[in-house]
Amino acid sequence: LFDGTPFEEANVQLHPGDFIVIFSDGVSEAMDANEEEFGDDRLLDSLSAMAATEVQPQLKHVLTSVSAFTAGADQNDDVTAMVVGYRGVSGASST
Repeated sequence: LFDGTPFEEANVQLHPGDFIVIFSDGVSEAMDANEEEFGDDRLLDSLSAMAATEVQPQLKHVLTSVSAFTAGADQNDDVTAMVVGYRGVSGASST
């Protein structure tokens, strides 16, 4: 999509109960009335504070956190997020 754009690649071992959170830049760049961005650190803090074991509460918490931070300030981008939960591989051994 973006020829010549550098990106990092890594492998991560997922364990049952882990989550993957995918979000648009409209989440991290959502601004409050003082034009301060929500940012990656607030997003990570929001996720760390949530001890849910299901994806729907995790997603709702992220979107609610962004909404509370922006407190109705006008936004110039979409706020899109997806949470995927890993339950493990059925029948896999742990050797």
